[in-house]
Amino acid sequence: MRRRNLSASALAERCAYVAQDFSDSYEQPNITRERIAKILMNCKRSPAKSAAKTVSIKELHILARALETSVEWLIGQEVGRDLILWDPLADSDRAQQILELLNHYEELTRDVLLWADHPLCPFETPEFMHARHEVVFSELDVMKLHEEKAKMVILYDFIGNKRRKRLLALRGDPNYCFTQLIFDSHLQKIAAGTEEYAAISRIVRRRCLENLIDFISAKSNFPNLIVVGEQDAPAFYLAMRDYDLVGAFGRSLALWRFHSGRIAWAEYPLHANALRDALESMKSLARYQAPQAVVQLLQDLCKRYL
Repeated sequence: MRRRNLSASALAERCAYVAQDFSDSYEQPNITRERIAKILMNCKRSPAKSAAKTVSIKELHILARALETSVEWLIGQEVGRDLILWDPLADSDRAQQILELLNHYEELTRDVLLWADHPLCPFETPEFMHARHEVVFSELDVMKLHEEKAKMVILYDFIGNKRRKRLLALRGDPNYCFTQLIFDSHLQKIAAGTEEYAAISRIVRRRCLENLIDFISAKSNFPNLIVVGEQDAPAFYLAMRDYDLVGAFGRSLALWRFHSGRIAWAEYPLHANALRDALESMKSLARYQAPQAVVQLLQDLCKRYL
């Protein structure tokens, strides 16, 4: 409510509006300002006797939609061991919930370590990001799912642009750490325009890498790009083949994104710790860690292919 700048009355109005979207709305609970106040009483150290004793599943779904977050986050899913899987085609409304989840754990941990098979949104240009999304989801065109393909591109462009704006705004924060790992072979594919990047124009690819060079040359410690040699970490290269992004937010959130665009995450410490340790191990094998070494690699790739 504080993040959304909502009073109890304003939230009650949102809940009333959201409840109309449910097919069995006649059975939906009426979440009034008074009901919200009783739920909030449980935030106090010594709740009053009139505080809400329970919250129903239907109330949770309405509150989550009204607050633009997920039911799992509201109830504290970290107590569960199961992964949560989001399919964008099945539930596109959850995009904002994903963004809120990432924002929450960024603020909580202030330490993000990710691997991806492409430059992440702070590093890539908007035009390259859009072209990459067009390629990544082109298999839906093959299946004659043109509307679904367009939906996925719009959705991931939205998420990427939101994330870029947020992360670039945090560049001046010395206490924030955001590091991406990427294999050198993936950067080479971008420069050479091979495999999935063959459909992206040379100009767009060159501008992306030049932007990346300028970004790293600015000598800002955030965000940080570290390049791992594929030959130096063959086991990790194989382990990542089913994903295009894997990340750990501190040791509190583990996140996986599949090539299909589906996202899985877990707030359970067992998953978060294991994934963080794996990424730290990969980082220790990185051939190019210093900014000047990464810049030199990118310049060499541009000269060779672009």
